[in-house]
Amino acid sequence: MDIDSESQYSRLYCTGAVLNASIGFLFTNLCFGVYNSLQTFFQKELFSNYSQSLITFIVTIPFLSGAFGSIIAVPIAGKIGRRRLLMAADVIGILGVILSLINVLFVMILGRLLIGLSIGAMAVVIPLYIV
Repeated sequence: MDIDSESQYSRLYCTGAVLNASIGFLFTNLCFGVYNSLQTFFQKELFSNYSQSLITFIVTIPFLSGAFGSIIAVPIAGKIGRRRLLMAADVIGILGVILSLINVLFVMILGRLLIGLSIGAMAVVIPLYIV
């Protein structure tokens, strides 16, 4: 590689790293800022025939699975690498967002579970990846 192509590769790599980390922060803010404020909407509009405790469970799933995701992220990052784990967490998070938009209770629960796992993993890996 000559100097120009190496410099261009470095810029492209840094841009990709920043975009990858930014997706993680976007998921975190989306889940905790927007999704968890939807409890009243879930109860009144989507799942009006379900109990309050089930709606509360749906809202808290990302927190519970996020804790689990942050615990398992470190050993996985040690095996496959921080970059690969971050990209996998991005894909899992995008899949979780898509699933959580479907108006079926089990599918929404699964989607929010995947979002939480993704956010938990990203919360641990993004600071390690940036440094």
